Amino acid sequence: MARVTDSLVKVDEIIKNALNCDHIQSMAIEYFTKKELIELSEQAKKQGLLITLRAEHSNVHQGVLVNVVKKQFADQFLEYL
Repeated sequence: MARVTDSLVKVDEIIKNALNCDHIQSMAIEYFTKKELIELSEQAKKQGLLITLRAEHSNVHQGVLVNVVKKQFADQFLEYL
């Protein structure tokens, strides 16, 4: 998961992590500013990554998650949703 500093998510780090792994990267939406979500969306598109939003109701998190995954794993990811 990306490191959070002063409630700001480092978009470059999220993209790098997603490209270097074969699983979903998930972060709480409240860690993002509107500007960061726009930047994440634009960078992900350029890098061949898929971004989705998902409501989470677990012991770990209650709220909305931003999920980032390689497009090559999109079918498997959609089964998970």
